[in-house]
Amino acid sequence: GFITNPLLHGMTVTGRSDKVLWKNEKGMRAYLGVATSGFPNLFFLYGPHTNTGHASVIDFLEPQSDFVTNAMYHVKEHGYKSIEVQESAENEFLNHVEQVAKNLTFSVFKNSNYMSNGRLVNNWVGTIGEYVASLYRIDFGDDFTLGGKMTHEEEGILGRMNEEEVSQKIPSLKDIMFASLVRIPVYTVMLASQFVRISFSLIRN
Repeated sequence: GFITNPLLHGMTVTGRSDKVLWKNEKGMRAYLGVATSGFPNLFFLYGPHTNTGHASVIDFLEPQSDFVTNAMYHVKEHGYKSIEVQESAENEFLNHVEQVAKNLTFSVFKNSNYMSNGRLVNNWVGTIGEYVASLYRIDFGDDFTLGGKMTHEEEGILGRMNEEEVSQKIPSLKDIMFASLVRIPVYTVMLASQFVRISFSLIRN
């Protein structure tokens, strides 16, 4: 089997000021599921609050990968060594999740693996379109803090990196919505095929 709550079960991750990841009463938490305060340069793919019951995990992983790439580019572009989400931005996001979660079925079963200390920690509370749009609207200047200015020697080393390996391209909302709409027929066919299989099973029995 496997353990989904807590994530990274059996691992100890230590951040700034010897802070241990998710080892407190608040449990798992992360800003849009990709970063958490106190842990510079630590990024998550399929982290807290990004499990889904209505779409594919790939729909989350692709924009999350873009976010990590853009974060790394932002650090390099401004000549710093680290980037960390601000605690205020993370708390604002978590408050939003908790408010929306109160009206969702996910929060009904208190002993579910979705929950931790009465909080929904695993699942996303909106549509895939809302999540993707929120991720691409992140303002690194407002919600994140840069740290550790690079030396000229370090800047020279990074300057020799192939710029094509670090993508700046951020898709428009039009592109995002088009990609989501393309997937709808696929999901419809999948659901229909499952319905047919269940129907035949019931008929046989």
